Amino acid sequence: MPALAKPLTNSAIKKALPKNGKEQTLTDAGNNRLICRIRSTQAGKVIKTFCFRCRHSITGKMTKITIGAYPETTLEEARTKAAELFIREENNTLLPLRTNNREQFVSHSIILSDAFDIWLKTSNGSKEHKTKVLQRYQKHVSKSLGNIPVHEITTPRVANVLDRLFDNGLRETCKRILSNLIATFDYLVNNGILQYNCLTSLRRNYRSSKKQSFKAINESELPELLKAITTSSSYIETKCLMLFQLHTMNSHRLDRHLLVRQND
Repeated sequence: MPALAKPLTNSAIKKALPKNGKEQTLTDAGNNRLICRIRSTQAGKVIKTFCFRCRHSITGKMTKITIGAYPETTLEEARTKAAELFIREENNTLLPLRTNNREQFVSHSIILSDAFDIWLKTSNGSKEHKTKVLQRYQKHVSKSLGNIPVHEITTPRVANVLDRLFDNGLRETCKRILSNLIATFDYLVNNGILQYNCLTSLRRNYRSSKKQSFKAINESELPELLKAITTSSSYIETKCLMLFQLHTMNSHRLDRHLLVRQND
């Protein structure tokens, strides 16, 4: 009688090693069909990857969907993702997608947040950079467009979100978000999820404007400016910085005035 599968534990995954150089598979107990593949590279590095076992929707053969590498992806996160994939499989909403000659699956009605997450994981960049990109997306885009299927994302919808940022003075943030969204849609086009990238044309709408110098004020207006800064609702640090800059900008004029008086 075959041994019953036991729930996976972090200690078991940490201790697991390939057997005689061959891949080892750890199975998690339950119906989510979560497994952890333990294998080594030619350089001798041990790689541990969470996968979900499912049946191919076209060929009917069993295959594996990569969830994430351990320990970057925790056991709890892998179980949550496996449960989501299990529900999608039961509802027949998994379709094949080829990336890097390896077969993975996405939902036919994949939403923008899922597509952005897939693109971000495959993109180049440090962990800190990817964290900033994700935080920027979640703050400015996720609430408005995150739950919309990518097939329903249109240029006016995205432009409506970007226009608000641009009009509020967040021009660099606007351009970076647009660049990330275009890269996400390029990824979907290259993998056959979309027919074309509808966001490329938005680049010309958010080009950098010509730099213009601020208008100068007369010295007679400085007292009024200082009063406005002092009584503003800005943070005390901001007020001090602005006052310091004003004093240092005009210090050479004061020094020259004192020298003239001394000479007189």
